[in-house]
Amino acid sequence: MPADELLDAARDLAARIIRHAPTAAAACLRAVTRGVNLPIDEGIAVEAACFAATVPTDGVRTGLRRFLDRSATGPRTDGRRQRARHP
Repeated sequence: MPADELLDAARDLAARIIRHAPTAAAACLRAVTRGVNLPIDEGIAVEAACFAATVPTDGVRTGLRRFLDRSATGPRTDGRRQRARHP
């Protein structure tokens, strides 16, 4: 990425991050910073532990409910790309 585009890209990323529950965003950052230099199996264990710590929170429950409700309604209509579903 060209240097003159970095600040805009960082702002775009920050805007995407703050749309999520603070607990979930913090857990993602913890998982990345703790797991980045670990072997893959240990990194996945760190990620799983961070996710498990967020599941009991209201923010995660709300986010999962929104995701499931949105998935049940069919294709997106907001112009954003639909992720592929895996069995």
